[in-house]
Amino acid sequence: MSFLPENYEQPASGGKYTKLESGTTRIRIISNSIVGWLGWTKDNKPVRDKSKDIIKRIDNLRDQPRHFWAFLVWNYNTTQIELMEITQRTIQNAIMELYKSSDWGDPKLYDITINKKGEGMSTEYH
Repeated sequence: MSFLPENYEQPASGGKYTKLESGTTRIRIISNSIVGWLGWTKDNKPVRDKSKDIIKRIDNLRDQPRHFWAFLVWNYNTTQIELMEITQRTIQNAIMELYKSSDWGDPKLYDITINKKGEGMSTEYH
């Protein structure tokens, strides 16, 4: 018996991030979160760090860094484990309210549904 199965081939693509489609996405958070700051360079490369000041020092930064939460989720829509990175304040606030609630608590203990409506700058999350 070996560490990896016989004939194992590593997938060609990288990790799978959760993409919120229009309508309802149902998830179960399955890990603790990592928090930090996310900036995008002018050549569309993400830069992440725990310090906002470090991100702001990057010369070719496209816009202001955004605070992010990242954690693993089970995505019921795609039936797979994915990495979810949230920069949307409305989603962060809603999860924070559940987390602080004595009725709900740790969001790893229940499913969460996120509803996305609209596109671009008129997108709303509930």
